[in-house]
Amino acid sequence: SMSQVKQRVDILERWRWINENSEPYVLINIPSYTLTYFNKNTIEEFKVIVGKPSTKTPVLTSKIKFFTTAPVWVVPKSIIKNEIIPKTINIRAYFYNHHYLLYDNKRRIIYPSIVNLKKAADGSSNYAVIQSPGNSNALGQIKFSFDNSFSVYLHDTPNRELFDLSYRALSHGCIRVEHPEKLVELFLMNDSKNNVLPEVLSAMNQYKRKVVYLSNPIAIIVTYLTAEVKNGNLISYQDIYHKDDSLINSLLKPIENE
Repeated sequence: SMSQVKQRVDILERWRWINENSEPYVLINIPSYTLTYFNKNTIEEFKVIVGKPSTKTPVLTSKIKFFTTAPVWVVPKSIIKNEIIPKTINIRAYFYNHHYLLYDNKRRIIYPSIVNLKKAADGSSNYAVIQSPGNSNALGQIKFSFDNSFSVYLHDTPNRELFDLSYRALSHGCIRVEHPEKLVELFLMNDSKNNVLPEVLSAMNQYKRKVVYLSNPIAIIVTYLTAEVKNGNLISYQDIYHKDDSLINSLLKPIENE
C-alpha cells in the first residue's frame, strides 16, 4: 500500500540522516517519546517528554559533555510573557512560591512588579528571571548539557506523573527524561567513575549543586522516526509534528517532474 511505501521511504531516509558511528551514544526518537542508550552490549530505554507541536524539539546531533545537579533555570522570555506575568497578576505569591527571583542588569535582586517583569520579557533590559534549585524547579534535580544552536537540553522534571501519559509532546522544546539517575549511572560507568555516583545521587536529593564533566562525552542524536522495526515487527508512531507529509512530498517531487 502507499502508506507502507511512505513508511519505508521514511525509515530509509531518516536512518540515512543518522550518523551513529560513535559508541556509546544516546538516541532520542521524538515520535516514540523514547531515549535509548547504546553501549556495546548494553541497551537501556527511557521514557521522555518532548516539545509540543507549537514548540517542537529540534532534530540534532551533539555530545553530552557534562551534567549539573540542582540546576538553576533561566526562564525564557516567552515563558515570562505568556505564563509568569499572567499568573503573577492574579496571584502575587505565585512568583515567590515557585522560587523565582528577578535580577536587574547589575545582577541585583529586584521587586517583580509587572513593569519590571515586562522589561525582562521584552528583552529591552538585561533583566532575567531565574528559578532557584528545589523541588519546584522546572529542570528537576539534574540537567545534561550538550552544545546546540537551539538552547535545548536534557533534564529531569518535578512532574514525573506525566511519564504515565501516552501522549508526551508537552514541553517547550527541551527533553525531559524519566529516571535520570539511571542515565547518570550509565554515563559514569562509561567514564569509569562509578565511585562518584553516591556523591551525585546525594547532591540530587539534597538539591546541592555539583557539576560533573565527562572524560568520554556521550554522542546524542535527536531524530524523528515515525516507524521502526522491533523484533521483526514494523511499529508506527503518531506523526506529532506532521513531518512525514513534507518529507514524502520533497522526495516525490523530482519523480513527478520528470
